[in-house]
Amino acid sequence: MERPQKIVSLQGMRAVAALAIAFSHFHHQYVQKPGDTTFGVLGFGVDIFFVISGFIMMHLSFDKFGSLANSADFLIRRLIRIVPLYWFCTCIYAAYLYRIQTFEVARVTWEHLCLSLLFYPHVSPIGSTYPFLNVGWTLNYEMFFYLCFAAALLAPRRVGVALLICGFVALAYFARRGLPMPWAFLGNPIIFAFLLGVGLAVANRHLPRISLPLCLAIIAAAGTLAAAAYFSPSFTGDSRVYTWGPCAAAAVAAAMLYEGKLPGWVETTMVVLGDSSYAIYLIHTVLLFIGLYAVAWLHAYHQIVIPTQNWWFLSFMMALTITLSIAIHYLLDLPVQRGLLALFRRKNRDAVEAGRAVAAVPGTTTESA
Repeated sequence: MERPQKIVSLQGMRAVAALAIAFSHFHHQYVQKPGDTTFGVLGFGVDIFFVISGFIMMHLSFDKFGSLANSADFLIRRLIRIVPLYWFCTCIYAAYLYRIQTFEVARVTWEHLCLSLLFYPHVSPIGSTYPFLNVGWTLNYEMFFYLCFAAALLAPRRVGVALLICGFVALAYFARRGLPMPWAFLGNPIIFAFLLGVGLAVANRHLPRISLPLCLAIIAAAGTLAAAAYFSPSFTGDSRVYTWGPCAAAAVAAAMLYEGKLPGWVETTMVVLGDSSYAIYLIHTVLLFIGLYAVAWLHAYHQIVIPTQNWWFLSFMMALTITLSIAIHYLLDLPVQRGLLALFRRKNRDAVEAGRAVAAVPGTTTESA
């Protein structure tokens, strides 16, 4: 599968979504007053992530349906993209808990840790459906969609997409009527955000491009409607599928349909932060807890007092998250991905050459049979 040119505007959307989620978590930990859920609206970033994910997968694979090789290639590339950094951050968090001797206090079990690393939705020792690294709950959905999409790639495009839609609708329907884990988790209506992204990728080939003012106006309107839905008394986790879902799709569509040029520094910033958005999403959670531990350690052993319940500390943690995430993405995650992709290509090439060698031996071809 060839690697297409990046859509810069979507990189910007990924960056905004990741930063919004990180900010909401830091605000909840450092600034939020009891009963104040104002910045919970930034959880809208998750829906944006899911729509973008569905769009990118369909956009990259539009002409790749009906092939076992393309299905396997897609799945391996997605695993290489997602797994290494998630495992790295999970292990860092596990080492942190072990270091401060709270494994038992947090009721962590090896089964919980291993199932989390395998992206398998389950009930944790404390009765929640969050994995060991709590933000990994979204990755459980991502991995499920990768598997479903890889299966869809085995069929012709129209058949594959139709089966994908029917499968998701059936899963959501039966999940609401009582299914065991992991299907009860995977059948959450939030999975339809992926399908919205798939639909955008199909529609993208037929929709006209738009100007920057219209793009920004649509994104602003989508954000406003998402906020209005969140602050409505009737908003629930189930209602986000028909409130936040369409708003996220509209925002992503606007970014998708804008093809104009932006100032060079703006595009560079969008690409760098967009490329690092996955690292931002994972690392900010680890930093949130390690930062508090570091402050407590400085106070206990060096009598250095650093106030944490303020906007200054929140700003510092956001800046630290961005800086560290960019460094980890380009210096660690990207080299690991490239190395694994090179290994995959080499193994694939060796397998092809071995197959050709076998085919060249008399008596092994279908003709000679």
